[in-house]
Amino acid sequence: MRKLSTGATKRAAVKVGYGFMDMLGFGFAKDVFDELRRAPIDERLAKIEEAKHNLTDALTAIEDMQADAQERQRSLKMLTSKIERARSEKTGVEKELEALETLARLDPQGVRKVFRIPTTFQVWAGRLISFVLGVVASLVASWIWTAYGSH
Repeated sequence: MRKLSTGATKRAAVKVGYGFMDMLGFGFAKDVFDELRRAPIDERLAKIEEAKHNLTDALTAIEDMQADAQERQRSLKMLTSKIERARSEKTGVEKELEALETLARLDPQGVRKVFRIPTTFQVWAGRLISFVLGVVASLVASWIWTAYGSH
């Protein structure tokens, strides 16, 4: 294995670093670093500070996007659970509707007999009988009052 000089080692390390940056999508970094190497030290420090500031802003923006995505995910879960509840309620209502439709298709006379629902004639006959019995009871009460109450 051949031993490289210090300058050659630095150049090789820089090339490897640039290769990794290109691979990760930071190809623009090579231009920035080359420009920094040629600039005076004060300018370099200012650009480094600016780069730090830009990275901090980018990280803040990423954190904001992450928080927003998490909030949207919570909202999505809540909406999904509401949809599931609505679907289960819908199923229950559909079953109830089906039962009512089945009852509606049945013979009306058969339903009246099962639930003992009186017909219109039976209702009026009951009212007439009640009226006649009321009149008779009133006459009997008047007769009893007249016969025994006046003494």
